[in-house]
Order: sequence, then structure tokens, then C-alpha cells
Amino acid sequence: MASNMADEKTGAVVAEPTIMAPTPASLPDEEKTVGGVSPASSTSSTSPPFTSPYDWPLARKIAIALIVSFTQLVAAMSASMMAAALPAIGRDLHMGATEIQVSFSIYLLGLAFGPFIVGPASEICGIALTQPIVADMFTKENRGKSIALATVFPYLGPALGPIVGGVVSQKVSWPWLFWVLSIFDGAVLIVGVIVIRESYMPVLLRRHQRKAEGLKREPFLSTYPELFRRARTALALPIRLLFTRPIILIISFVMGLEFGVYILWLSVYATLFIDKYHETPTISSLHYIAIAIGAWLAAQVGGQVTDIIFKKMKARRPDEEAPPEYRVPLLAIGVLICPIGLFWAGWSAQSGIHWIMVDLGSAIFTIGSFVTGQAVIAYLLDEFQKSAASANAAARMLSNLFGFAFPLFAPQLYVSLGYGWGTTLLALIWIVLAVPLTVMLWFRGAKVRAIGRREENRV
Repeated sequence: MASNMADEKTGAVVAEPTIMAPTPASLPDEEKTVGGVSPASSTSSTSPPFTSPYDWPLARKIAIALIVSFTQLVAAMSASMMAAALPAIGRDLHMGATEIQVSFSIYLLGLAFGPFIVGPASEICGIALTQPIVADMFTKENRGKSIALATVFPYLGPALGPIVGGVVSQKVSWPWLFWVLSIFDGAVLIVGVIVIRESYMPVLLRRHQRKAEGLKREPFLSTYPELFRRARTALALPIRLLFTRPIILIISFVMGLEFGVYILWLSVYATLFIDKYHETPTISSLHYIAIAIGAWLAAQVGGQVTDIIFKKMKARRPDEEAPPEYRVPLLAIGVLICPIGLFWAGWSAQSGIHWIMVDLGSAIFTIGSFVTGQAVIAYLLDEFQKSAASANAAARMLSNLFGFAFPLFAPQLYVSLGYGWGTTLLALIWIVLAVPLTVMLWFRGAKVRAIGRREENRV
């Protein structure tokens, strides 16, 4: 996102001041010109020097990353908090099994289509979006660490959400779930307004040039037709990327498969321990700690491994631009770990052995799932640096649609096949679909990425 070309995003034409200054050496080559304006050309002898988000103090970057990470925790808890309370909600509202699952997963429909508006809007005027923000502040070489920072709190959501949900629904009443979450969301919003600063390069350059020229507001805000034209172009970009760049469809499908299976398992996890191990909703919700541990390990260790693999592969060809395919080895690790965890957790539950075995299998599956997610996100950000938010919106749509649809057939799946064969079916679907796509990205990724790139650059 930090490398986005403002004229490609919005069609804006920004005149260059005549007084020039050196371009900061810390900027990557692709960042030295944004929207026809470089940091050099937007700096005059009387204006303060332009500071790239890459050059911000590390403490500021970490603080911003952690706050936006907290905002994602709210989203993660929103998706999972109802899980342990589903039996109580269904009983009080007289809902059937399918209706209960719909009430759990319908939230994800909003996540599927919301980014189509928010993503492009962030590329016009700057709005806080987690993954694009960390891409604004950290270079490719540190992308793994930046993703680890941005995901340090959201990966606790799968545990905190159901635990809070189980306790509140049993000790108070389930409607209080939504009050508790709203209060937490409001607190995070207040802190975010205080701490988060704009990091989107085209917006920063426009603001800097405005100061250099003595302008009090951005020119495009004074002409509504220009604003509407830019908004129309930006809002169409995610859809255009989805249908003109096949690599988006492939990434989206892998993300969707990973997220769909994960949400399905998340939706039945508390019910599994209530039905098979006869635990209370509060006790059953504590098992989500195993999922949170797996997610947190994947986030922190996976981030380090991502950077290690990237640097070693780049060292082999130091004179070449590092392609997104350098992220595929990590993707392969995640893709292979996922079915191992599914087999382990499913057959442990089926046989009714000690609950710790189910938790261990679930933790392993979660590690594989989130390592897979990290790898495809890094791949996406590497390829779509000029339109990271819009590309992320396009890729996330299928992911969240799968997250909505998969839990709907969970009750029938496990009633018909049991936890052993039901989870085995999911693992086999994963192997048949995810493994070939990973191999294809390694050997043919560059060719697939090239398809439609020329049309994208015309936007």
C-alpha cells in the first residue's frame, strides 16, 4: 500500500513544485515516485523534509501496528464469541440447527462485502486497514515481522471470544455478549483515534505538497465531480482485480478454503465437548485456548520463518527483484500441517480419548491454517503493492463467503459421518485442492501473475 501510485488509484494529476530535494535513500525503488510526485519533488526549500513511514521511529510503528491489531481482535471476537452460547441462543429463540449456524456465520457476509467499500476508500483518503497499514510501514524484508505484530491480538480472538461468550451466557445472559463487545470496541476506537497516524503514501505526499504550496485543503475536495470520479474508479478496482487477475482468484480460493474449514471447526468446537465429554458451556469454552495457542505460535514463529526464508532466497539472487513466489515455501509448510491436525483432532474426538488429544490436534490444525494465511497474505502484498487494500478486499470476499457457508453444513456433516470421518472428509478436500494450487504457484506463479497486469496498470 505504501508503494501505491496515486494516479493509478484515483486518476489525480498533481503538479510538481520546481524546487527539488533529494529522495530519501531508505525508500524502496518503487516508492520513490507516487502518483507522479516523489518525496523529492514535494519538498521545497521552505518546507520541512518529507518523512516516509518506513523511516518512522520503530516505537511509533509498533504502537500503530498493535492498536490496529486490537481492532482486528474485536472483529475476531465478534465472529467467535457466540460459539459457546449457541445452544442457549437456539433454545431461547426456538431456532433449529441450521438456523443456529446461520446466526453464527452471517456476520461473515458483512466481512465479505464491506472491504469492497472500505478498501478503495482507504486508497483515496486513507482509512485504517490492518494488513495494508503494516505494508505501509515495513519493507518486504521485514514483512513477516510486521504481519506477526499485526496479528498478535486477533489470533487470541478465537479463545477470548468463546471464553467470554461461555461465561457471560451462563453467568448473566447471552444478550450481554453484544454489550460487552460494544464497550470493548468503543474503548479501542478511542485509543485508535489518539494513536494511529496516516501511513498511506499518496495521502501523505498530497498533504506535504499542500503545506509546501501554502494550501489549506486538498484541491480534489473542492470539486465534487472530481471526487465522485475518483471514488467511482476506486470502488470498481476490487471487482476489476477479481475478474481480470486470475492470481487473485487462486489466492482467494486458498484463503477461502483455509478460512472456511477453520470457521467450521470453530463453530462446532464447544458443542463437541458439551456432547462428547458432557462439559458445561463455560468449561467447554476453555478448550478454545488450544486454538489460540496454535494461532499465536503460528503468528509469531511463522513471522520469523517468513523473513528467514525470504532473506535466504533473496541472497541466492541478490541482483534480482524478489518475486512473491519466495512466500510459497512457507505456504507449503502450512498446507501440509493442516490435514495432520484435522486427522488428529477428528479421530481423537471420535474415539472419546482424553480431551487433551483433541486440543493438541486442534492446535496443530490451527498452526497450519494460520501459517497458510500468513503466506498467502504476504504473497498478495508483494504482488499488489500498488493496490494492496483493493486486492485484499477482492481476495477476502471468497474467503468470508466460505466462512459463512461452511458452518451451515457442519451439523449434518457430523451427524451423518461423526467427528472422525467428517473431519477426514475435510482433510481430504484440503489435500486434493490446496496441495496442487501450492505446487502451481511455485512453478507457474510468475506466468499467472502476469495475466491481466497490463489492464490493471491502466486503471
